Amino acid sequence: MLEDLVREGEIPFVLAVEHVFAAAGMLWCLEKTGGKCTCLVLDAHVDLFELWERSAARGYIYKGPRTEGVSSGNFLKHVINTFPEIDVWVIGVSERMEKGSITARILDVYGKKGLKVVPAEEVMADPVSTLTTVLKNACYNVVYLSVDSDVSVRETTGAVRFADFEGLSRDTLFAVAAALGSAINKGQVHLGGVDLCEIFPPLTLVDEDKTVQMWAEFFKNISPELAFYR
Repeated sequence: MLEDLVREGEIPFVLAVEHVFAAAGMLWCLEKTGGKCTCLVLDAHVDLFELWERSAARGYIYKGPRTEGVSSGNFLKHVINTFPEIDVWVIGVSERMEKGSITARILDVYGKKGLKVVPAEEVMADPVSTLTTVLKNACYNVVYLSVDSDVSVRETTGAVRFADFEGLSRDTLFAVAAALGSAINKGQVHLGGVDLCEIFPPLTLVDEDKTVQMWAEFFKNISPELAFYR
């Protein structure tokens, strides 16, 4: 789909409500690099799990189907299985997987496949050092950035689909963006594409909501060329 839209020398910037649709940009980058791409995913959740698995881990009784196809909650599992050489870092995770739970066991399986998880509190403590360490340990210098807006749900940035956690602060996010922008400017990494997803449009109409404006500023801090809102 994106092959017809992205011209030579350009990279995609995908805006979508559901993360699974925004993943079109990630797939484009993975196809272009033969799967040899470092994907930085800013997300409060680790999108590896079927709905029944998350429900079971939280002690709920789930009577729906055991397989739901590709969804926003499990798309990373499908991406990793399709591109085994992918390097994935999920940054800003607030979701907790209790030791011994089905979600913890699945996370361990995908950890052995190269998935890395950086908890929200680690990012909050020192965002620049955290991002610098991630890039230093990344497998590839082509980086794709996927942003799930629920990684930061604060008083004026709550127009997201799943507001489970407060997540990262505005200042933390902007520090991460500036550090990534600096690495790009220095030629340490090359940006292969970006996406922004999981903003819930009806809530953005509330006068005091600044979700879209904050994320626009975030991407502008990476590069003025990524500014999408004025």
